Amino acid sequence: MSRSTNRTPPHGTGPPNEERLRWIVASSPSVLYVLHLREDGSQSPVWVSPNIADLTGYSAEETFAPGWWNDHIHPADRERAAAEAATIGSTGFVAREYRIRHRAGRYLCIRDETRLFSDADGTRRELVGSWSDVTEHRRAEEALQESEERYRSLFETSPLPMWVYDPDPASLRIVAVNDAALEQYGYSREELLSMSIRDVWPPEDAERLGTALASRPAGDAYTGTFRHRRRNGTLLDVDVRSDVVVLGGRTLRLALLQDVTEHKRLEEQFRQSQKMEAVGRLAGGVAHDFNNLLTVINGYAEILLADLPADLSEDDATRQGLVEITRAGERAAALTRQLLAFSRKQVLNPEILSLNDVVAGIESMLRRLMGEDVALVISLGTSLGNVRADRGQMEQVIVNLAVNARDAMPEGGTLTLETCNVELEETLEPAAPGSYVRLDVRDTGTGMDAATLSHIFEPFFTTKGQGKGTGLGLATVYGIVRQSGGQLRVSSEPGRGTAFEIFLPHLESSGDPAPRTRTKTLVTPGLETILLVEDEEALRRLAREILKRNGYTVLEAFDPAMALALLETHAGPIHALLTDVVMPGMNGPQLARQVAARRPGIRVIYMSGYSDRSVLKPEDLASGSGFLAKPFHPDELAAKVREVLLK
Repeated sequence: MSRSTNRTPPHGTGPPNEERLRWIVASSPSVLYVLHLREDGSQSPVWVSPNIADLTGYSAEETFAPGWWNDHIHPADRERAAAEAATIGSTGFVAREYRIRHRAGRYLCIRDETRLFSDADGTRRELVGSWSDVTEHRRAEEALQESEERYRSLFETSPLPMWVYDPDPASLRIVAVNDAALEQYGYSREELLSMSIRDVWPPEDAERLGTALASRPAGDAYTGTFRHRRRNGTLLDVDVRSDVVVLGGRTLRLALLQDVTEHKRLEEQFRQSQKMEAVGRLAGGVAHDFNNLLTVINGYAEILLADLPADLSEDDATRQGLVEITRAGERAAALTRQLLAFSRKQVLNPEILSLNDVVAGIESMLRRLMGEDVALVISLGTSLGNVRADRGQMEQVIVNLAVNARDAMPEGGTLTLETCNVELEETLEPAAPGSYVRLDVRDTGTGMDAATLSHIFEPFFTTKGQGKGTGLGLATVYGIVRQSGGQLRVSSEPGRGTAFEIFLPHLESSGDPAPRTRTKTLVTPGLETILLVEDEEALRRLAREILKRNGYTVLEAFDPAMALALLETHAGPIHALLTDVVMPGMNGPQLARQVAARRPGIRVIYMSGYSDRSVLKPEDLASGSGFLAKPFHPDELAAKVREVLLK
């Protein structure tokens, strides 16, 4: 039956006959009833449709029993239902819901609609109504309400920032936002609810927002990473995941907004580290091969210069040509040393150092480098811890940074060097937790933007004009610090200067820093026998020539296998092994161990264009051994051989 309050008789040619009425009653899904309304307001049943048995499990006759309705209504609903029923006399119509107990004991949710009918003289009044089972409908409504409440609870308490917005491109209004989003963006709830998602995009990304909206599927999930702007103006990278939700009959989109700024920074740092490692391997390989060539070029130029007649004029074209060759060779050798420093493949001479002593030792030189327009401020920490590093290399680090700072302050400024002890309790990129000695080098120069900052440690990258720099200064700094076991951090902004922070591990031992001493190496001819092993033919011939010129007997081998064979066939003594470090088949240290097993007490001199830590280890340079870096001068080779033989 209809639940409208304006009920009108059905249209027809006349009143329905009894058969029609029976059919209407029998086919109605609702239970129909007629009650007599007495003067005192009480009610008595007149008629109930038989299908009440299908609804309640009770027959119509059973429901006529006095008090049946009151006894079967849910106790919690009785008072309210009775009060609503009592209004029928004044309103003429009542619609209400309450629970009725089924014969099986369960409760049904019933919608009861009742209308008052009266005789013309008002002497008899009857109530005509219907019962409809709305149990499933109410359960669905409750489930929906519970689901919405659960969604709201998850939405509000989620640690992930979320908001709901209108997907209409003309609107994009934010209609709901959780606490995590308020914290992430720095706005109040009222502020965000008055904004659209356009308002959190930086203006320069407006075109990208339009493209993203145009390409977004209308009814599907969508993901993307975009830049958003906080209330304070700072930018953050946000991983956005959005999908369609229907709330209150409106089609909206729910967006999860995860801040991935730090994650992207670490990814970029990792990519930069990988790039630097790759460039370092390339630089080290190039330097190694180039050093072999430079050793030959410089070596023969020095020999030819030494062989010129003593009375030859300084203006002689041959002498001048050889001098220019050696000068160019020296410049090329300096470049390869810087490449090796960047690639962390140069041989260091680490010792216990105080960075205070290193800075103090070069202070006067730094003041000369800075000139009159740049003020040099040095602040040395008290009770500074010791570090283990190569003194000369650390001096080079400071000088390179100081020269860069001077060039960044063409109108003058301040360069500050500061040392201090630091304790890192948690990872502070790039340094891991632990005890460090920190060296700060800060300037008040022009500074750098983010794009420039991302390239400064790459070899040959420079912002200086052509011919004003090799682009290896900061690359060298990077390599020396990393090879010394330290970390390097730099910060800079255009117009606000640059700050370098160098972290070197604090030594646990309390040993005193080694004093800086210089010893004069004896360079005198020798009569010993040297086993020379070098796979590069031109370099081998040069080394043989230098050794013979200094009085040594030379046994020459082009690979380790030939060297071991010479050990077996040479009956006389062999005083020293002069070997390349990196060779095919067997490296220098491996060869040295086999030679030492056959000839105990033999001295070893390693020579290499670079030191690969996986090949040449500290124990290989123990007492009785030495190392000679390529490229070397003829007198350097002679001096190193003499030095090792005299140990």
